[in-house]
Amino acid sequence: MTAHLGGKVWTATTPVPSGSVARTGSEGRASGCRAPLRGPEAQSRPELEQAATSQGDGGRLEPRAILLIGGGDGVYRVLDVAAFILRERAGWTDTLALQKLVYYAQAWSLVWDGRPLFREPVEAWIHGPVVRALWDLHRERPQVSAIPGGQPEALDETAAATVRAVLGFYGKRHAGWLVDLSHREEPWRKARGSLPPDVPGDAEIDHASMRAYYGSAGLKKGVFTKAYARGLKLLASTPLYDLPAFLDETTRDAEGLEEWLETGAGDPWAPS
Repeated sequence: MTAHLGGKVWTATTPVPSGSVARTGSEGRASGCRAPLRGPEAQSRPELEQAATSQGDGGRLEPRAILLIGGGDGVYRVLDVAAFILRERAGWTDTLALQKLVYYAQAWSLVWDGRPLFREPVEAWIHGPVVRALWDLHRERPQVSAIPGGQPEALDETAAATVRAVLGFYGKRHAGWLVDLSHREEPWRKARGSLPPDVPGDAEIDHASMRAYYGSAGLKKGVFTKAYARGLKLLASTPLYDLPAFLDETTRDAEGLEEWLETGAGDPWAPS
């Protein structure tokens, strides 16, 4: 299902693909959750795997272990990106919001800069996209004020500009709104497949999915248009059970919705 209401692709409607069912049993537990190691570095470090899975709190990765592992071809570590976000936001942020901000930074880096921003994979959890390595640092904390080992100065000007643009747009929204939005966008829904929304899962949201979906909005780097902002506001507020029908051209006034997106005038809910 495509839902870019602020761009020219908001009229595309297809059923949410079943895909591969996300694996369960890895999310939402205070203990007993063993975070898998990622990437070739992890495979070549058996002593690190032993250290990560022998903790008394269910395999929680210590910061020193997270610093040594990565899971992809990103330029930086998610810890560096998260530390940069905290520095830009005066040193603290909501835990859920931080996860969504690093996700959107990753997505728009893929679109605008043609490269992933960080190495670690993003997973489709109940509360939206989550980077496990970052979660293992701040789990059970409502707010984050420090990222041990994170190096915000590591980001180059290209990466810093992308993250600042994301913060300027998404950073104004509260965590619950960001969660709702991510639940209505195709990358998270596609990764979840047929998994019910209240069932834990850890399927990866792949780079191709993020690049294709957000890239279809056609936004220039750092420029989130008013139409795009209106579209996301409408999208985030639409009940999930109403989303397929609302996006179906045969059930609502397509021209009226487009006019509302561009000008804010009229009724975006008007039927055809």
